[in-house]
Amino acid sequence: LCFASMGLIMGLVFMPPQMFFTKHFLYIMEIVLFGILLYPLYINNKQLFFHIALSTFGLLLVLSIISFAKPDMIKDSWEMYLFMGLVSLLGARLIELFMNFSHKSKYSRAMSYLSILLFSMYIMVDTKKIIVNAENCVNPDYINESINLVLDTMNIFTNMYSLNND
Repeated sequence: LCFASMGLIMGLVFMPPQMFFTKHFLYIMEIVLFGILLYPLYINNKQLFFHIALSTFGLLLVLSIISFAKPDMIKDSWEMYLFMGLVSLLGARLIELFMNFSHKSKYSRAMSYLSILLFSMYIMVDTKKIIVNAENCVNPDYINESINLVLDTMNIFTNMYSLNND
């Protein structure tokens, strides 16, 4: 499922916006796949799932409002630092996987908090990109503009869920 999701995302990113119906079909398939991936979390603890969903939505809303209200606060140079942080986080998560840390360990919890912080920053950067691209838009591609926000939100949701799942 993970590889199918990556394949769909790559298809969405590289497909031109002129292929409207195909692109939207792939986007819907990606959303369905996200639902399939999140379904075990829902079954495991429905109350926690809804609580984390509301918390994630609230965080997304607050960060987006900040980005719309103060776009000058978000610097273009953040992208390079965020990318380095993402690569470092990926390396740390691989270490966590190979060292077989429990999801309740201090290391794992710290990585989840860092992930939430990193993807919160990405939400702000991606929202600013949407604002800038909307002002300079010639041929809109709403799916490519929104897919990064969807992925950031999914990462925040799963990390918040892992922190609160005892």
